[in-house]
Amino acid sequence: MSPHFTDEEFRCKCQRETCSAPTQPSADLVEGLERLRAMLQQPVIITSGIRCEPYNRLVGGAPTSDHLTGEGADLLITDGHMAFLYMRAAVWLFPRVGFGRRDRDKNLTFHVGVSQAVKDVLWTY
Repeated sequence: MSPHFTDEEFRCKCQRETCSAPTQPSADLVEGLERLRAMLQQPVIITSGIRCEPYNRLVGGAPTSDHLTGEGADLLITDGHMAFLYMRAAVWLFPRVGFGRRDRDKNLTFHVGVSQAVKDVLWTY
């Protein structure tokens, strides 16, 4: 797929045999993640990639989530310094960025997306 990311990292986590999620992430998303990794000079860990509609509903994703089309990914953020570094780089690389903590998540959630439907947007959880 790319030098630092595999199909498995993006695969829907529903574990259903009849999963209807896309099988590949957007090439623009993967390219952006590679650029992010290069800017940060450290690994980027995907916590949620592509999702099917049932799994997206289960995890509380938006009905129009970037995850449904393979155009979005959530990344692991472990502390405030890391969040700052990701935010500084991501706003230059991605047209859609979300950040915060959801009740179900133990760690901070950092979303990057490449959908062109609604772009140049930043939101918090």
